[in-house]
Amino acid sequence: MKAKTREAEHLPLAMGTGLISLDVVVTEGDPSEPLLMTGGTCGNVLLALRYLGFRVAPICRLEDDEAAGLIQDEFREWDVDTTYVSVGDDGSTPVIFQTIRPRHGGVPTHTFSWRCPACGKRFPAYKPALASTAEVIAAAMPPPRVFFFDRVNRGSLVLAAKASELGALVVFEPSSVGDHGLFKEAWALSHVVKYSHERLADLPDAVEFGTNQLLQVETLGADGLRYRAKFGKRATSP
Repeated sequence: MKAKTREAEHLPLAMGTGLISLDVVVTEGDPSEPLLMTGGTCGNVLLALRYLGFRVAPICRLEDDEAAGLIQDEFREWDVDTTYVSVGDDGSTPVIFQTIRPRHGGVPTHTFSWRCPACGKRFPAYKPALASTAEVIAAAMPPPRVFFFDRVNRGSLVLAAKASELGALVVFEPSSVGDHGLFKEAWALSHVVKYSHERLADLPDAVEFGTNQLLQVETLGADGLRYRAKFGKRATSP
C-alpha cells in the first residue's frame, strides 16, 4: 500500500467539489438488484479522471450514513485521496434514483429522481463544503493540474480561485444559474465551461464568453453539441 501511495504521488492531481451522490440504478423490466455506485456530476468526473490516470481528491461534506459508506468503499477501491472528504452529522449524502427504460429497436431512455419510488420521500439533498472549511483547504492546497466544480457557492469559488492561482485548469459544469452574482464569479474564474442548453437556456447577460475561457461547450441533447474555443489570438465559434 505504501508503494502504491508513493506511485500515486507522481500522478497529475485533479481536485473537485460539487455533487457526489450514491446512484441507485435500475433497468425497467430487469429483476436484478439495483446497482449502487458513486455518481453525481463531480463524482463521475473525478472517478473518470482516476481511471484515466490522474490522482484525484474530492472535496465534499457527507453524512455518516450507509450511503456515504458505500461511496467511501468505492473511493478506496479506486485509491482516491479522501483527505478532504468530511463525514459527520452536519453533512448530507445525496441519493439519486435512476431508471433505464429499454426501447424496442431504439435508444434506451434514462430518467432520474430525488425521491424514493416506494414511499415518495425525498432523498437527502446536496450540502456544499462550508466556506470556512474551503478557506482552510485553500491555504494548504497542493497544486492541482485540474480543478472541477459543478455547484456555485462561496466555498467552491474560494477553492476554484486558489486552484487557478496555483496553475490549475479550472473546469465548471453548472446545472443551474442560481445566484447570478456568484454564477458570474464562477464563470469568470473558469477556463472550460460545459453546460446543457436545456438547463441553462437563460444564461445571465455578460457571461457569453468569459475572458479566461479557452473552451465553452453547450450540449443540445439528441442534437449533439456546439462549442466555442479560443487558442492564443484565434477564436473558433460554432
